Amino acid sequence: MVVRDQSSPRENPSVPTDLEKIYVRLLGRNHQQELFGSLVEYSQHAQGAIASCPFHADSMPTLILYRDRPEYFCFVCGARGDWLQYLQNTKSLNFSKALEELSSASGIEIRDQQASIWRENLERTQFLESAHTFFTTQLWSAPGRETLHAVFSRGYGMEEVEGMALGFYPGPNETRDYLLSQGCPRDDVDALFSRVWISAAEAHRIVIPYRDSAGRLMGLMGMDISRRGSVAYAPITDMTPVLETPFLLYRCRGHEEVIVVEGFFDALLLDRIALKPVTGIGSDGLTTGHLETAAFFGIRHFILCLGNGPGKDRKTRDAIGRIRERGLEASVMPLPGKFGDIDEFIRSTCLDHFKKLLTRIESDHEWLRARNS
Repeated sequence: MVVRDQSSPRENPSVPTDLEKIYVRLLGRNHQQELFGSLVEYSQHAQGAIASCPFHADSMPTLILYRDRPEYFCFVCGARGDWLQYLQNTKSLNFSKALEELSSASGIEIRDQQASIWRENLERTQFLESAHTFFTTQLWSAPGRETLHAVFSRGYGMEEVEGMALGFYPGPNETRDYLLSQGCPRDDVDALFSRVWISAAEAHRIVIPYRDSAGRLMGLMGMDISRRGSVAYAPITDMTPVLETPFLLYRCRGHEEVIVVEGFFDALLLDRIALKPVTGIGSDGLTTGHLETAAFFGIRHFILCLGNGPGKDRKTRDAIGRIRERGLEASVMPLPGKFGDIDEFIRSTCLDHFKKLLTRIESDHEWLRARNS
C-alpha cells in the first residue's frame, strides 16, 4: 500500500479515488454494522442506523449513521465526518493506519492516496451539506415560493419535490452569510468559496445535489425551471470530482442494469418512480469515464433513453459504441417521436404508459438496424 501526505494535485481529480472505491465496496457489504454495531443503543432502520454518540456524554441515540453514504452526524454535539475520520478519532489511529484498516476490510489495495486530498474532500462535503440544508429550507420559505410554484406547475407533487432533495439558490452572498451564521470560520468559508463556488449560475435557482459513487455530496447543479434541454442546467459549484460519475449512480447499488437518461430532472423523476435504477449523464453524453466508474460499481447493462431531437441519435450511437468497446451490454428504450425526453413523456401521458415503454426495450442491434435501413 502506498499512502502519501503531500500537497501535490492528483493526476486526474475527476477519477474516483481509491478511498471512494473502498467506500463503494464496503457500503455494499453493510460495513456500518461492523464499524458502529458495538455502540450503545445501536439500531438499524430504513435510512441507516442510530446509536449513542461516542463523542459526548449521551444517554439516548443521537448519532445518525447513513445507509447510503460513509458518513455520521450527531445532532446534539455536532460531531460529523466519514468512516476514515471516525477510525482516527475513536481508535487513535493516524491517517495511514485508518486507511489501511478500511483497505483490508474491502480487499482493495491502496495505490496512491493523499491525506491532504482526503481532508480537502471531507471539508468540501461538509461545506456543501451545510449549504444544501440551507437551500432546501429556502425552497419551502418565502424566497423560494415562486420557484416552488413553478415546479408544481410542471406537474411535480410535494412528495416528489421533497424526495428529490431539491433546494432554492438565493445567491452566493446569502449562502455565505448563512454559513457564517452557523459558526463556520470566515477564513474557511472564504477559502472554500474561492475553490468551489461558481457565481455565474445565479439564474439557475433550483438546486440539485450531485453525489459521488459513494454517496458523498461533491457538487451542486443549478436548474432554470423556465428552460428545457441542456441550457436549463448550469453548475453552481465546481463539478470536477464527479465529472466521471453518472448522476445518481450511488442509488444503483446492488444492481447490474440501469436506465441511462440525459437530464438530471429526468433521472430524479425515474428514481422517484423506482421501477428501475437510473443514472443521468448530462448533455455531453456517455463518456468512457462514466462507463469505467459504473463498471466498477457493478453495472453491466445500460438501457439508453436519451430522447429525441437534434443530435440524440448520434449520442445514442456513440454510447452504444463505447459500451460495446468495454464488453458491456447496451439496449435502447426509444420514445415516441413527439416527446423530447422521458420527463415530458411521463408528464404528458401516465405511469402506465411508462410501464408499457419498459416492455418495448430494443437491443442495440435492433435499434441500429432500424436506423440503418
